[in-house]
Amino acid sequence: MALTKITPQMFDTSAAGHDFNIDNGTFFVDASSNLVGIGTTSPSNKLDVNGAFTASSVGVDNLLLDGNEIDSSSGHI
Repeated sequence: MALTKITPQMFDTSAAGHDFNIDNGTFFVDASSNLVGIGTTSPSNKLDVNGAFTASSVGVDNLLLDGNEIDSSSGHI
């Protein structure tokens, strides 16, 4: 795994607009938009995951699947 883009400003907490990209989008931080991508270099949400993931516990307020809200009481769209 290689760092594909790193600048000294990324470690300066007052710096804005310096993206962080590990391994061509394996992990990407869009500093100007405050978005994080896993498997993508163009995240469109606070956390944008391109691919499957596993979690032992996930808490959500509103869950969307392809733009359709999932009813948390039934688990159905």
